[in-house]
Amino acid sequence: MNIIHYNPNETGLRLLQTSENYFNNVFNEQKETIYKPISEINDFLGFLNSRLTYPDVVLITAHGTNKAILRLRKGTLVKAMRLHQTRLFKHNFVFAISCGTATEFGSKAIDEAAQVYIGFDDEIQSDFKFDNGSNNKFNLILESVFKKIYQTSVNEAFEIFIKKCLTAKEFCMHMDLIFKRQVRKTLRMGIKELRTIYSAPITDKYVSELKAIIKLQFLAKFDSLRGKITLLGDEQFVPWYFINRLNEEELEELLTKVKKLKK
Repeated sequence: MNIIHYNPNETGLRLLQTSENYFNNVFNEQKETIYKPISEINDFLGFLNSRLTYPDVVLITAHGTNKAILRLRKGTLVKAMRLHQTRLFKHNFVFAISCGTATEFGSKAIDEAAQVYIGFDDEIQSDFKFDNGSNNKFNLILESVFKKIYQTSVNEAFEIFIKKCLTAKEFCMHMDLIFKRQVRKTLRMGIKELRTIYSAPITDKYVSELKAIIKLQFLAKFDSLRGKITLLGDEQFVPWYFINRLNEEELEELLTKVKKLKK
């Protein structure tokens, strides 16, 4: 199994581009290189084509629409992966952080024998924007903190999904749990820790207002994002690559879960 990550270096995709470093650290260890980040679309399509008989995990962080994965060409978004090319997802688990692709594009991927397609059924850029009065600097701080918390929830949930052999459905549930845990953790932070963790110019003047908005708006925004996520295909799909590294207790828990699924 490979984890194939299409991660183009394009404007507007800053949200999860730094996840590449995180995944390199957690998956490419002990001389294994199962995590394959790819920035060029032709390389991505070619690599998928070379592995049509393998059940890989595919992660996409790119622009999208209901009918295609998009890329920038001379400042304009153009189709990079079209409907007919979803055949390249055969046997794969696909998680696409791309606007709108969970509709027609994702359904076509399942028709073409992808095992799972998780993506968004609408645009998501507005969910990362804040408009609290005329203080643009403060809004940018809020966006930075929210994006960091969301990125952490995706990164950690994806790592647990792969390393603990969770189901596709459990992966989605863990994103939810980790996001809420990160919000609670952030609300307990002092100003120095907030500045360090979020690399944001937070001043004493903003701390109380920042925490109030985190408490009132962050969960609502996350709920909006969660409501746009669609899981197509087999929600009980499990990536088995790390099963030999589970401890006895984890194996027992997994066995119990598998038995329940068979009933």
